[in-house]
Amino acid sequence: MSSLTAKPIVLNTRDRLRYLLLTALFFFAFDGPEARAQGLHRDQGGANRDQRQPAVRAAAETDFAGGVPTGERSDQPMALTLREAVRRGLDQNLGVLLAGERIEERRGDRLIDRSDRLPRLEASIGQSSRQINLDVIGFSSINDLPDIVGPFGVFDSRLFLSWRLLDAEALHAGREGFAALRAEELSYQDARGFLVQAVVETYLRSIAARALVDATQAQLETAELLHAMAVNRKEAGWVAGIEVLRAGVRREQERQRLIVASNGFAKQKLALARMIGLPLGQEIELIDRIRDSPAPAPDLEAALLTAYERRSDLAAASARLDAAGQAVKSARGERLPSFRLEGDYGLLGGDASSAKETFDLAARVRVPLFEGGEMRGNQLRAAAELRARETELRELEAAVYYEVRSLLLDLEASAEEAVVTRAAFDLSTQQLEQAQNRFAAGVTSNLEVVEAQEALARANEGWISSLYRHSLHQVQTARALGNAEDALDDLLAGPP
Repeated sequence: MSSLTAKPIVLNTRDRLRYLLLTALFFFAFDGPEARAQGLHRDQGGANRDQRQPAVRAAAETDFAGGVPTGERSDQPMALTLREAVRRGLDQNLGVLLAGERIEERRGDRLIDRSDRLPRLEASIGQSSRQINLDVIGFSSINDLPDIVGPFGVFDSRLFLSWRLLDAEALHAGREGFAALRAEELSYQDARGFLVQAVVETYLRSIAARALVDATQAQLETAELLHAMAVNRKEAGWVAGIEVLRAGVRREQERQRLIVASNGFAKQKLALARMIGLPLGQEIELIDRIRDSPAPAPDLEAALLTAYERRSDLAAASARLDAAGQAVKSARGERLPSFRLEGDYGLLGGDASSAKETFDLAARVRVPLFEGGEMRGNQLRAAAELRARETELRELEAAVYYEVRSLLLDLEASAEEAVVTRAAFDLSTQQLEQAQNRFAAGVTSNLEVVEAQEALARANEGWISSLYRHSLHQVQTARALGNAEDALDDLLAGPP
């Protein structure tokens, strides 16, 4: 079998120049389009991010009903004040935690958007072996050139630079991202205010339920005492058996009320424990109590001024309007020329030892001419978003006015109601005392006592409900004015 021996190819100066030209064309044909496609993909990705409209996301109220359990359960009941409950809720409530994570998401979006305006620097190093068929790429007609060139080695170590020096679209998109981040931070403050209100309302419902349990227990003790008195008087022959039956019915009614009230109190404590993220199974003891005396309502003009200055939802809506305005400018900036700088510097050769310095530096101006209506569509969408944000802000300003006025009316009405129900409770207490004295003296039957007991029970429940509603309106008014966290000391009377 004959053997084939490869003969070295000897090229003169003209052939060497042709060889270098072919090698450069090869790099452009195989490496250049891929690199340009990657750069185009990055540009389009950045444009898509810049064109996003800031999403207005409000956490569902159900998120604030739950918290993340934290800590170890204690066998002893936890003494829980209102301020401690609010502190735990702000740290562990699901709605507040999710609102905080949305801020981090927005910060990540802003960093991504800002990266499109900063220089991009990349490095690469590689060694390859290549062989080119000149006939395939159209050089078969050139004389003195072989059909196959190679194999030959290529070593390339390089730094790549890309920088969008002037781009109005990216500039306003960055400002849009900053305004959107500010809106998310203000929405987080609004979420904290909502959580404070939710915790306070749940705490108030719990202590109102506890007050109802205490009152019902006292009424049951009175009913049992009157039942024993009726039994003794019947055995002495002073009253008929109907008196004992009537007192027994009243006693069982109070027992039923106590069962219902105790169950409601236990469920309210469970709801509070879940909301503030207490350890599972942890029993709590509520320390604070509702104030007996209602607080006066603030002046309307001063309240409205405070609300417009301090409400974070208004500030968040204003920030979203600013973001929408920047989105409009960003959409208009798509029609303006953009200037970018691109270049690379490195070593190129057959291997690392023979590599020589090479570089490429280019300044490019991009002028959009026709993009099939995409820029016009982006402008229409951004303008519609801006009008929607303006409408939302105007409506929210009006809603704040009506909310504050409505709550002040409720606050005044509940304060007057608390005074009236307190007077009714005092009168009912005196009525029961006189009925008991009359029954003990044998002047009347226990029917009068039972009626007085029923009147006292209704008056007591009415007084507790009015105090709860007034405290509830206080915290709602405080949040409507934007200072829910600062108004905790005015809500409750502290430990009894």
